[in-house]
Amino acid sequence: MNNLMFIIGLLPIILVFLLFGFVIGDVARKYGKNPWLWGGASILLFVIISWKQLPSWAAFVYYKGMVAMQTMKPKEPITTLAEAKKINIHSSVDGVHFDVPLTYHFRGYNKNAKGWPDVSQGQIDGTERPAVDFIHIYALLPDLAPMNEENLAEFQVAGYGKKVTASLTHMRSWDYYFNNSFHQLQPRPEAPEVRGMLHYYDTVSKVDLYFSHDHATNELTRITCHDLNFWHDVSPACKIETAYRPAPDLITSKGIEGAIFRLEYQLPSQYLQHWREIDKKLKALIDQFVRNAA
Repeated sequence: MNNLMFIIGLLPIILVFLLFGFVIGDVARKYGKNPWLWGGASILLFVIISWKQLPSWAAFVYYKGMVAMQTMKPKEPITTLAEAKKINIHSSVDGVHFDVPLTYHFRGYNKNAKGWPDVSQGQIDGTERPAVDFIHIYALLPDLAPMNEENLAEFQVAGYGKKVTASLTHMRSWDYYFNNSFHQLQPRPEAPEVRGMLHYYDTVSKVDLYFSHDHATNELTRITCHDLNFWHDVSPACKIETAYRPAPDLITSKGIEGAIFRLEYQLPSQYLQHWREIDKKLKALIDQFVRNAA
């Protein structure tokens, strides 16, 4: 318990002592005694008797007060799963608008409340579109399904299960990585589950790396998988970093020429051999989010 919390908890106790001192002083005055002497002496006696208990009393008063305040706070409205199916989260990254169904936002779902507690009325009404750095998406393989009543349990399982977790953000250059780290990697033979990709091994991080190119380019795709002989992951997954460009028809209709983003996602290791198909589906899904945006 820090000093500020102790002081806050101690204030009500001091007020109680003063009140008792006032009552005793008033009684002493009625009997012709000095009220200040008797009132002050009684307060001093209370302090001496309870001196060792004051920290624990102050803590008790402080925490009881916090609980009472939390109880008095108005509860945030909960957006249920049934309601979420009709709501899109409107946002913008680098000037490109995205309307993402709330059911793809498992990250904000509260299991105990059985819904989303922090969805603003502006998002529900479609009047807000904040500029953000990241858009997060949670979907279920193999069809990148959003949350619904039938698959909710699969979203809530520990580990990755069948989940894909993705984030879209600003494009970042690969120059620094290739200038400083790439040369330290050990070349390995092509992996059958990731055909057509350059295979390397990082002896420091103990990961297998698969590249679409051996040089920096915005079109690069890098796949990172833990070496399970070293890491022994309970729920192994691979991370894929790639580029997302809106479909040509969206570039024309939305006037977003030159738009390109970094897309990163994790998928369970057992789906690695299907990564190209999943990559295509994920980018098509994001295209739909752009298409939905007004």
